[in-house]
Parts: sequence; C-alpha cells; structure tokens
Amino acid sequence: MAYLTYTDKDFALYAVSLFTYGLLLSFALSSVALIVVSWSALAFLLAVFFAKHGAAWDAKVPGVLLRGVAHYPLDLLHDLRKSAVALSPLILCYLVALVGEGLLGSSLSGSIWSKPFPFEYLFWGHLALVTAFRTYILVDHLRKSAHVQSVLEETSWRRHFGDVSVRVHILQAYITGVLTNLSLLIGPLIFYKLSQPTVLREVILLVTYPVLLFVIFCTKSVFSKSVETDFFRFFGEDHERAHKSRFQFTLFHGQHHDAIPSALIASDGVGFLEGVQKTWTRLHALQSVSLFMLLRGLCANYVDIVGHQYIPGVFPYCKLSLHLKNHHMAHHMGSLLPLRLGPMDLPYAPLDTQQGYDLDNVRTRWFTASIAQHERADEAVLQNYLQPSQNSVADRSSALLKTWRALTSF
Repeated sequence: MAYLTYTDKDFALYAVSLFTYGLLLSFALSSVALIVVSWSALAFLLAVFFAKHGAAWDAKVPGVLLRGVAHYPLDLLHDLRKSAVALSPLILCYLVALVGEGLLGSSLSGSIWSKPFPFEYLFWGHLALVTAFRTYILVDHLRKSAHVQSVLEETSWRRHFGDVSVRVHILQAYITGVLTNLSLLIGPLIFYKLSQPTVLREVILLVTYPVLLFVIFCTKSVFSKSVETDFFRFFGEDHERAHKSRFQFTLFHGQHHDAIPSALIASDGVGFLEGVQKTWTRLHALQSVSLFMLLRGLCANYVDIVGHQYIPGVFPYCKLSLHLKNHHMAHHMGSLLPLRLGPMDLPYAPLDTQQGYDLDNVRTRWFTASIAQHERADEAVLQNYLQPSQNSVADRSSALLKTWRALTSF
C-alpha cells in the first residue's frame, strides 16, 4: 500500500509531527522572534490540515507511533550503513581538519585563525536569500491565484480544494517550503553550536573537501561510479519507504505532498522531520559551513524549487522540468512513480521505468498540453518529454552541460 495523501485519521500523527519539529526548532534557534514565527506557522498548517481533511480518531495511531519509534534507531543505522562509502571522503576531510586544528591551534592562539567561525551569519544569509526567492514566487502565485486554481482543477488536485480558498493553499505551500528549508539547516546548526568551528577548521575543510572530490570524480574511479549508482538507487529506496510506511509518511515526508504541486513547497524534496534526519544521516554538518550553507545549499534549493514547479504559466514556470524530462510531476499528481527527481534520459532512469513507469501517460500528456497552452515551448521538446531516450547520456560532462543550459534558460 502506498501513502500519497493525508486523511482525517492522520490528524493526530500530523499534530505529533508538527509538535516534535517545533521542539527541535526551539532548541536549535537562538532568535526568539524566529521561534515564535515558526510556532505560529506550524499552528497555521495544523489549522489548514483540519480545514482540508478534518479530524477523526483512529485506534491504530498508538500502535503506529510505538512501532515506528521502536524501529526508528534501526532505520537510522540502516541509512548510515548505506551512506558509509559515499561519506568516507567527508569523514576523512573532517578528521584532517581536526588534526590540523590540533597541531596548529597553539601556535595560532590569539590570531584570527583561532577565532570562532561566524556560522550564524551564513545561516541568516542562506535563509534570507532562499526565502526572498520563494517570496517572489509567492507573489506571482497570489497574483495569478485564479489561474493556479483553474489549472489544478484539471488534475486530481480538484478533490483537495474543498471549501478552502486557493490563496490559503498557496500560503500553505509557501510556509511548507520555508519550514522545510529550516529543517535542512537546524541539524548542522546544532552541531556547529556544540563544536564551535574555528576559522582555521573552516579554511582546511573549504580547501580539502572540494579538492578530494574533484580528484575522485575527474579520475572516474570505481569509487565515483559506485557512489553515483548507489545515490540514485538509495534515493529511490528511501523515497519508496517514505510512501510505504504510514509512520514515515505521516510524520516525516507527508508535508511535502499535502501542499499544491508548486515550487513554493520545495527544499530538497523532503518533509520537516525528514529534512532534519537527512542532514544527520548524511553528515552534512561535517562539511565546510561555507560550502554547505551557501554554495551547496543555495544551488540545491534553486534546483529543487524550480524543479518542483508543476503549474504551467506561473513563475518559475515549467521549462526546467520540460527540457530535462523531469517526470517528478506525475508523483505529485497522485502517482507513486517516478520516485526520483531528475532527467528521464540519464542512466539511472531505468530504475523507475523498470518498476513500471511509462513516460507517456495521462498525467504527462496533461502536463505537456498545459505547458503548450500557457507557456511558449517547442513542439519537438514537448514530444520528446513523452518519449523514452534514444541516446543514453552516460557521459557525466554531457549531463552536467545539459542541466546547466536548462537552469540558465530563464
């Protein structure tokens, strides 16, 4: 059984998820104002849930919680074990940074190198930039709210509107995206507060990690190919688990699917508690603060936000999904497959098609027809979106070039 939407019987589990996430935010954030705003946003989401789905008691809820919590440590260990090979360069670089800090720390005492690295400035900078971009998208959605509703009423989403205003749905999506972005930051933020990285440690990480990754992937080593293959396989497995377990869906992943399929919701394709877990099991906090919060964080958010826009005619439009043959829109329109976000003509695409996903289906045909109606698009590109790839894009540089061209086409 696949869980793709909430029901009234999920109200208690949803409330537990929001409350748990609120406690984590309160512990991680030092700004009282941001904590108050976050709790207010969580209260708004709970109210919207009640307005959309209602609330009903389910006698199975205590059992779902008890079994899920009891099994959760094993899930974490399983995720860490799967990621062990891919994370080894990160762990190595962090150990090098700690050793370098220990060896040079005494001789550099009192200098700028021994001072705490101002990671909170990067946290606020990241949050401000991503939220500003998301707010721009919000303004266009609100301005075109009637269009948003008319487009979504052509899809399975017409069943979810009910008596709730489309503007409320848009605000729910925006708040979901902002809170999800925070979920990817608070894990590393807690670690930075406890470990107090120095300027020296940050510089060592900033130099060693990118250099090591560059050497590994440019040499096209067996390690790099293993990491690439495993990443997409594990991502699909984790995503499928999030939809096959009621505990995982209602508490961890479901917020990502409860709001309209718009760029507003996106931040690494996760729910609130799922985002916190992801940063822990993938050891994001061991990366350079600058690389994680600025370079990687901003780029990943941009790609994920634009790659989740499935309402044609509204900024940031659907060009990225169309040109990259990103079929993830079908997943947000009520289909379990495809589980992966990204081009369907890359080597990992068969992982979805082998599970039974057909590129030419009722959802993708609607999507291309809607793009043709509301956005300017070449007919050949529209048709290519529905066709299996004729040429496997196995070369990494070709794939990156294609992605870059699509990202910069706005």
